[in-house]
Amino acid sequence: MSEKKYQLKVILSMAVVVFCATAYSWGGMEMKWLRRFLAPCIASGFLALCNKDPMQLIKAPLLGLASSIGYGADVAWLKIIKRAYVGLAFGLGASLTDIIRKKWVVVAYTMVSIVSVFIVYGVLNPVPARVEESLLGLIIYTMAILPSIKDN
Repeated sequence: MSEKKYQLKVILSMAVVVFCATAYSWGGMEMKWLRRFLAPCIASGFLALCNKDPMQLIKAPLLGLASSIGYGADVAWLKIIKRAYVGLAFGLGASLTDIIRKKWVVVAYTMVSIVSVFIVYGVLNPVPARVEESLLGLIIYTMAILPSIKDN
């Protein structure tokens, strides 16, 4: 594949990331199915089609399950714990195919990125909730989609 075609594939992938992040964020307010079903299915389905790799479909159930775990709390230490395990669940879902393929650098970066953002933005609350959920969605789906785009 030429570099130009591959770049177009990456640009299309970024559009899918934005769509999934939007569904994640909107699903935080209402219509939970956007977060729990639509975003994970679009992300993994896109990867499966784009890469001609049906293994990518295994990301959908884990991302959907992670989207169903509550992470709100009133006490700081409990916020940290809940945010950490939800971040880990999303990290596992986002990097599952990389775990299977033993791409440990990508797995480590994905896990650290997602868990860190969940904890920092959720515990310190440096931005409004709508911005936070949009950023969480962007990080989750950027890490789930972009590292998995193949040059084929």
